[in-house]
Amino acid sequence: MLRRSPFFYKVFLLLLLVCGVFSPFSAVAASKNFLKAFSSYKSSLTTIFPNDSVIPNSVFEGACQFPKGKIKSVKESLEKAFGHIIVSQKTVENIFKAVKYLSEFRSHFFNNNESIYVYNRPGFFAFDFQVYIDGTVFIHLGEKDPKKAHGGFKEFSRSLRLEDNKLFGSLRFSLSDKNKVEDLKEELKIMRAMEKVPHNLGFDYFGIYEVSSTDKEKYYEGIFQTELYQSTLEKYTITKTSIKDLMTLLLQAAKAVENFHKKGYAHMDIKQDNFLVNSFGMGKYNLTLADYGLSEKASLTPTINSLLGTRAYKDPYFCELERIDTQHKLGFGDKKNADIFSLGMVFYGMMFYNHELKDLNLRLNVEARTKFKGFYETHCDEIDLEKLIKLERKWIEERNEGIAKNYIAYSKAHAIFLKKIEQHKKNSDIMYNSTPEELKKLILKMISPIPEERPSVRRVIHVLTGFMKRL
Repeated sequence: MLRRSPFFYKVFLLLLLVCGVFSPFSAVAASKNFLKAFSSYKSSLTTIFPNDSVIPNSVFEGACQFPKGKIKSVKESLEKAFGHIIVSQKTVENIFKAVKYLSEFRSHFFNNNESIYVYNRPGFFAFDFQVYIDGTVFIHLGEKDPKKAHGGFKEFSRSLRLEDNKLFGSLRFSLSDKNKVEDLKEELKIMRAMEKVPHNLGFDYFGIYEVSSTDKEKYYEGIFQTELYQSTLEKYTITKTSIKDLMTLLLQAAKAVENFHKKGYAHMDIKQDNFLVNSFGMGKYNLTLADYGLSEKASLTPTINSLLGTRAYKDPYFCELERIDTQHKLGFGDKKNADIFSLGMVFYGMMFYNHELKDLNLRLNVEARTKFKGFYETHCDEIDLEKLIKLERKWIEERNEGIAKNYIAYSKAHAIFLKKIEQHKKNSDIMYNSTPEELKKLILKMISPIPEERPSVRRVIHVLTGFMKRL
């Protein structure tokens, strides 16, 4: 049976055709209302399950009418992606046959929908695949993908675009939690805003499909495809990469943050793993800033201080504010400044041999995020509120002492690092000698515990550009 539920909406570019199966359609026009579609996604969608009979078995009978060379190239591309799985030719042929059948009855299957999601059918084809209304087809590697990964509330795997055998990154997410749906909607809105912004991540296609159902409720997941990258910045350090290549990456990272800020957003979770990198050899790189799950838009109304983010990269000044006043408000300038600190900590991790400051900042953020557990430790059927209040006050005092102690420790260590560099002490415990002195100072200024001492991202780009010209 044909299941119709969420509304498939696709975003951005790629007006592609697959093997002449479909005629052109404007994906960009359809993407303009994707937020509205998100709000009413349960109204219309096409999902085809393994036991559905809407694609009759007779479709897969007879000889394949598609070019053998194309069938072979898709098969080989899938096998190369898996590395350890032999893909049967019959699977690929049957996917082509199914796509052709869906195209012949497109008005029935698509109706007002943007996409058709087809689950794998045992005995016929071994992969889920997805057909967008513009003709683009993705074969999803899914759970079989050796590179699948989980992070936050998203699941990563790869998908093969049938037209040109190009691999894309696919991110899936559950839509069962309403709060997550709202968070995701905001993140996708930011990604759409970053569509043509250099060094920032947009996405190419987006759809929602039904996962399962009960008598009372249906369950859905979302999926979007985006550019696939080879690695993150974690791979590139002073011990493994030339100064020239590192400067190229640092400059692109700074430009990515500046472009993101120009769009009116603060990232709030900048770290090495959130910079995606493609290397083309001969010192050519393309770097992209990703993961906007904690990003915030500029607002006239300051928000309550938040310590969310990756602890080793989070602004230590926020921890100090937590000690002084837990209700301290942060304006957009504070958040952009915190991005500068996080970017500096990325540079520090790449360019410094000694990571003492990163370790101290991690310790400080762990202390600041400790939660009061007195309520759970009381072990009483009837809670003694007076005892609980005393426990909480004691906990606050101890936590604040810990924050102050660790903030001072970070500040002192930072001052020592900066003093050694200013005195031109070329100690191996500070940084490798091949790194320019001015760059060392720049990075330490970026990770100063005092926000006012940090340079603007424009200043960072200016200094890095000057280094590049001298290399």
